[in-house]
Parts: sequence; C-alpha cells; structure tokens
Amino acid sequence: MAGKIVILSSEGSTGRTLLAWKLFLTISSRREKMVHLLGYDLQKPDLLPVLDAKDIKTSDIHIQVPRVDKDRCRFCGACITACDCGALHIDRSIPALVTDPEKCEACGDCEAGCNLNGISYKQRISGQILHYHQDNFQISIGTADEREEFLLPLICSLNRMVNTEHISICDTGPGMGGDVLTTLRDADFAIILVNPEENWHRKLLPLTDNLREKNIKYGLLVNKHRKESGFIEEVEDTCLRESIPFLGAIPFDTQFEKLEKTFDQKANDPEMESIFAAVWDRISLVVS
Repeated sequence: MAGKIVILSSEGSTGRTLLAWKLFLTISSRREKMVHLLGYDLQKPDLLPVLDAKDIKTSDIHIQVPRVDKDRCRFCGACITACDCGALHIDRSIPALVTDPEKCEACGDCEAGCNLNGISYKQRISGQILHYHQDNFQISIGTADEREEFLLPLICSLNRMVNTEHISICDTGPGMGGDVLTTLRDADFAIILVNPEENWHRKLLPLTDNLREKNIKYGLLVNKHRKESGFIEEVEDTCLRESIPFLGAIPFDTQFEKLEKTFDQKANDPEMESIFAAVWDRISLVVS
C-alpha cells in the first residue's frame, strides 16, 4: 500500500509523536515501501530528537506576507473574492482589511485580484524544514520561527514533499485548526488517538465531523491505556455502532514512558514492537 496517513488528537500530550515514530520504524524495518515521516507540529516539533544532526539538510522557507496600502484600499472586496482560502475580511469598525493567519497561504491571489494595486508582499523567512534521507526512508520536520503567525505556507511546503507512491506518516498538532485542516489535504487515512478520560467521544466530534465532511477514512486507537476498567470495551462498542475501524490499544507503562521521552531507535522491547506492528497491520487492511 501507499498513501498519506495523518495522526490526530483533540488535545496535546496524547502520544501522537511517539506513535508516528514507532509506525515509521515498523514500516521502514519491513523494507516493503519507501516511508516518509513528516513533522507538521511546527510550534512544538517533538520529532526533532530523532534526526541525526550531522546528516540534516536545512531549507529556509520564505513567504510573501500580504500588506495592504491603507491609502489605496477602497474596501471594494475584489481581493476577498479572489482569495480561495477565505483569509480576508473587512473589519468595518476600524475600518481595515484584515488577513487571517489561520487561513492565509501567502499564495498571491489577493494581490492579483486587487484592481487598485493596494496589496503588496513583504518577504520574510517563516521557518525551516529539516530533512534526512536514507535508502528506504526519509524524515522531514517543519519548525516555525518564534512568534510566526503565518504557519500555512510552511504546511503547504511539507504537503508538496509528500509522494503518493510512498507511505507518508504525518505528525500534526492537536485539535482541528487551520494548520491541521491544511495538513489533511490529500490524506488517505487519519488515526485518531483516544486517551482514557471522561467525555472522550464528545471531544472527538470536531475531528470526526471534519473528516466525514472531507470524506477521509479514519479509525480510533486507544493510547496510554492503564487498564482502566471497561474503557476499551466502550470505545469498541462506539466503533461498532458507528462503523469506525478500531485500531487497537497501546498500554502505558514505564517502558512506554521512557520511549516517549527518548525516541530511542535502538530500544528493543519485543512486546511493544509487536503492539505497534499489529496497529500498522490493521491500518494497512483498512486503507488498502
């Protein structure tokens, strides 16, 4: 199989990054397909420790940030019509033309759509992509500069690195903001991590509603399970009732906690390795 697989969760500290890393190691060890691990969590790039510093290639990502000339703008709305991202709106209380960083991809359509030459672009570096490549795998991790608001151009740069002939494992930030929605473009499957807690199903609704709207297949995976009574059965019942693939459960113990902190590629726990291998086998069945 090949395809883009995105790991999601409703909140932070759910284990998305470790799952991405362990699935990546599982797939690459089988040497059946080129596998690409991509880090889309730009403001908290927890995947950075997995890179070998001496072999990293770093690319600065330059973006064109739109700037509105207040003397020329007549609030006609032509740029808003031209913007397919829906990133512009008029705040009539100021008045001002406002750009939403959560939606703007710095594509240039607004500049082209302005008949009064009222929009120009200021170039700046918004962040970097760190890239590492070996025989049958590659790793690409995005990092945003501190206080950078315009994250989507970096996300789009990572998206352009995805090869549809490869298996791409994508580690994202939490929730369903503009950065995650952009990451989901052309995704073939999404893994939603579920941690044992109350109201878990309600917290997932923004994720599942968006995935259904985008017609992206997804499955639920219980993570950091400490043998809470009846929780796995509750998730399995929900999956059965709503026709959602149940991808398994990953226990949380001292060995798991150590892996989450160190990302030790050489750590060898046969039981843990078999758990992640089983998760990947279930995903392969659903996606293929």
